[in-house]
Amino acid sequence: MPLLPEIFHILRYKLLAFMKVSVDWKLEGILKNVGSFLVYTGFTIGAFFLTRNTIGFLLEQAHVGLFLLHRFLSMLLYVFFLSINVGNIIVSYSTLYKSNEVWYLLTKPVSHTSLFVIKFLDNFFYSSTTLFVVGIAVLAGYGSHFHLPWTFYVWVVVLLFIPFMFLAAVIGVMMLFALIKLAQRFGARLVVASLSLVYVSSIYAFFTLTNPMKLVGAVMRYYPNINQYFGFLDPPFSKFLPNHWVAESLYWTVAGDVSRVLPHVALLFGVCLVVSVVAVILARRWYYDTWLAFLSLRLQREDSTRASRFFHLAKDSRLEPQTEVLLKKELHQFFREPSQWIHLCVILFLVATFIATISQIEIAEGNPFLRAVSYLVVFLFNAFMISSIALRFIYPMVSIEGEAFWKTRSAPIALNKVAMVKFAISFLLTLVIGLALNAFSRPLRLPASLQTPTFANVAFITLAMAALSFGMGSLFATFKERNPIRVASSQGASLTFLLSLIYLVFLIAVLFIPVNRYFESQAFGSLLPESLFLTATLAIGATSILIAGASWFVTIRALKRDL
Repeated sequence: MPLLPEIFHILRYKLLAFMKVSVDWKLEGILKNVGSFLVYTGFTIGAFFLTRNTIGFLLEQAHVGLFLLHRFLSMLLYVFFLSINVGNIIVSYSTLYKSNEVWYLLTKPVSHTSLFVIKFLDNFFYSSTTLFVVGIAVLAGYGSHFHLPWTFYVWVVVLLFIPFMFLAAVIGVMMLFALIKLAQRFGARLVVASLSLVYVSSIYAFFTLTNPMKLVGAVMRYYPNINQYFGFLDPPFSKFLPNHWVAESLYWTVAGDVSRVLPHVALLFGVCLVVSVVAVILARRWYYDTWLAFLSLRLQREDSTRASRFFHLAKDSRLEPQTEVLLKKELHQFFREPSQWIHLCVILFLVATFIATISQIEIAEGNPFLRAVSYLVVFLFNAFMISSIALRFIYPMVSIEGEAFWKTRSAPIALNKVAMVKFAISFLLTLVIGLALNAFSRPLRLPASLQTPTFANVAFITLAMAALSFGMGSLFATFKERNPIRVASSQGASLTFLLSLIYLVFLIAVLFIPVNRYFESQAFGSLLPESLFLTATLAIGATSILIAGASWFVTIRALKRDL
């Protein structure tokens, strides 16, 4: 069968199967769909207004000018590009090599090239849907501020936004081919470590060479003529980056010079097309070879992981035997899933970057209300980070047991103990990250008398977020999905995230008055009743314990049901 008819034939039946599976009129399915809809709708509306108001503030109050605005946008697009790129490397590993569908289709008269194209498109649309929705909302906020016509959204989405995302994904899967081939020769750990170093170095080099602070200073020398084009200030290498092409296209669109938009649009679209063709050619030559290499690497990894040597099942410990076995099982299970520990490394890098950034932030003297808002923004961002980590790593913990979970169910061991060991490990690790975020956040450094309630709040927030993710992950467990990242992107995860957002709104309501009173007391020299912070901490603690108790009840009930 020719390549294109073969691809369309399989995609047609995949779409039909997806539609039949997705339609679920049970209460659980309805809750998932409603939760997903509310989460995506809330994100879309929030991203739209945040973008429009931010652009308005930068142009009308901060007076940064069109050029600086689009250079800031270019920097955000660079991070966005790398996020899509790294995300597709991680998710494609499971989609292209570990999927049951791949193993099935390899036994059928389907060409390896067609199989690659099908699974790549499957992976791209699955992993990029959320980013696409948020990106459309941001684009709508941008166009709304500048009062652009509806035709703007059509051509930008088709000729800029989709090619930009697709290019990042294609480069990611091409890098995955190279990584597997190199890992077969030099070892997976060395290759992954080298790749991580490359990404860290690229981010550091980009922001060092573009240096936003120096760029702002250079442009402001021409004030008030800051809306003119200052392309001579761009470093030469930036002109070869896709994010620069998108930012330039948007700048000249707003400036009204269509003749200077077309070259950048044609360049992006053309590069995307050429790279896609190259990826298909490479897939024809390398996909099946790298699949065989993946099998070889998996066999080599069975008894050679660092986790095995560090925490071998044959080693004795002082722990109770069942607890010891469960702990070791969790450790082995985590390190034997590359998408998990690679994803963890990416998350830890982002956390370290965030800590390095916020540790330098000082809340400027001035309006007590603005200082209180600044404090709460940083505190809630820390809470949001804790929630994201819990959703990514704790929510899939039950699902990744897979269809072999019946072995644990049939073993002479209490499900309470199984659940407790799983939860204790994840909670403690998340708590360490949460406390580190709080400790290094300079804007959150209150007097010594108020530090204890602050750290207690972080501990309670971590307990609530971890328990909520664990309970909902047990309730909506999908034992047939082998990719934990896909599990963390499911409809059940969207509903969990919605509940997390409601909890974060509760935190704002409880903490605003004590924090505002604290900064007012600093500004006006009045006494601050510390009982306000204690009352807020007790309210957060009671609510968090209630959430944890309810989640635990849901977890145990969910684990006892039939698989």
